Amino acid sequence: MHAGAATHTSRMEARHSPPLCAHVGPLLLLLLLTGPGCSHLPGVQGKPSDFWCDHQHRTDMQNMTERLARRTAGCTDLDSLPAPIQLPCVSIQAAAWANKSVQQKSAEVMGALQVFHEGLQGPKNQTSSRACLSTLSKLETRISNYIAIVKLVYKQNGASQVSVDRCSSVNSLNQVLRHFGKLLKVKLEALAFALNDSMCNGDQRTLNGR
Repeated sequence: MHAGAATHTSRMEARHSPPLCAHVGPLLLLLLLTGPGCSHLPGVQGKPSDFWCDHQHRTDMQNMTERLARRTAGCTDLDSLPAPIQLPCVSIQAAAWANKSVQQKSAEVMGALQVFHEGLQGPKNQTSSRACLSTLSKLETRISNYIAIVKLVYKQNGASQVSVDRCSSVNSLNQVLRHFGKLLKVKLEALAFALNDSMCNGDQRTLNGR
């Protein structure tokens, strides 16, 4: 093949080859966590049920966030912040939780996520390390993705005023992130369980791995 023809063929292949992320297929919702690179692709849309009805999807998202959180362990300037960060309550009292509507439960989770999102702003402005700033920015994106996912349920069930109970304050970002992990594993999972019948039609994938 002539060099000119080979170049033309390569250009045609590059023009028509789909991006790598377009092949992900079943893990549509996880595209939310890879940043904006895939979000503009036509036809690639994550459904709420992809997240709420499959425990493994939620676990994968938690693992991605935990890996980023571990990277901040080496950011010494984030382990003793000049100002404390308020933390939302993430534990559940079974009897009280059972008596709440899905609307109230989703509002609680939404409010807690927003507190964590706001809490990252101070450390982002205070760190002098570019590596730490990069990690914090990625964590902020992860939390924003959770907010976007929960907001869909929150609005579908009739948005009520978000109220947040703040339980403590800490001066360490690492403590903040450990607390965030508890939110994902406790209160977010409890919300997923509450949504199982209405959103998943009894799909037992919601309970897998529990």
